[in-house]
Amino acid sequence: MKRITLLSAIVLMYGCSMETTEDFSTLNASAKAQNSEEENFIVPELICEGEESTFVFEFPEKPGKTALKVQLYGDDPSTTEEIEEWYNIFDEQIEGSGPVDFYYTFEEAGDYSIRYQIGGGGFTELMVTVENCGCEESFNYEGAGDTYTFIYTPAEDMEDAHLTFTFAQSVSVEGFSENWTWHGQTMQSNVELEACVPLTWKLTLQKKCDGSTPNNNVWTDFKVNDVSKKGDLSNIVQSCP
Repeated sequence: MKRITLLSAIVLMYGCSMETTEDFSTLNASAKAQNSEEENFIVPELICEGEESTFVFEFPEKPGKTALKVQLYGDDPSTTEEIEEWYNIFDEQIEGSGPVDFYYTFEEAGDYSIRYQIGGGGFTELMVTVENCGCEESFNYEGAGDTYTFIYTPAEDMEDAHLTFTFAQSVSVEGFSENWTWHGQTMQSNVELEACVPLTWKLTLQKKCDGSTPNNNVWTDFKVNDVSKKGDLSNIVQSCP
C-alpha cells in the first residue's frame, strides 16, 4: 500500500512539474511573441522630396537602453569618397519604451533603400518611394476681347517637351517668341520644363471675320507631347459684326 502511494505521489509530482514547465514555456513564448509584435518601424504613407518626413519606432520597455538605428544606402554626403554603401541617418540609445519619432528629409524624388534596427537584433531592409509633391499639373487662361494670358504649370521636369497651341482658321496671333513656328493651324515649340515652374504666354488673338457666322472659334487646344491639357476649358470665341 505504501509503495503504491509513493508511486502515485511521484507520478503526481512529475505531472505537476511537466505542467509547470509547459506553462513556463508557453508564457515565455507568448512574451517573446508579444515583444516581437510590439516592435515596429512605421513609414509615412506619403514622402515628399524636400519636406521633412516623420518615421516612428515602436518597441516595449526593456531593462537599460534600446539601440535604434536607421541606415540609408547610397553615397554618404559627410565623406569625400564617392562610395555606395550603408550609412547611418539615425543612431540613438533610448531609455524606456516607444513610440520614438525620427525625422528625415529626402532632397530628391526616387526610390531609396533603407534599413532599421531595434535593439540587438538584425537589420530589416525596405524600399521607400519619395515623390515630387510640390504641385499638380495645371493649365488655364484668362482674359477677354483679343488679349489672353495662358498659364501652364508642369508637375515634373521634362527635357525637350513638345508644346502645341491650336487655333482656328483665319486667326491672327501675336505674342509668341521666335522659338515658336507655325505648322498648319498650330504654333509649336520644344521647351525644357521645370517642375512647378509656370510658363506664361500673353497673346493677342484676332479673328479675321468673313461675315458667315456671328461667333467664331479662335483658340481650341493646348498639348504637351501630343497630350491635350485643355481639360474642361472652353474654346475661346470671338464675335464678328
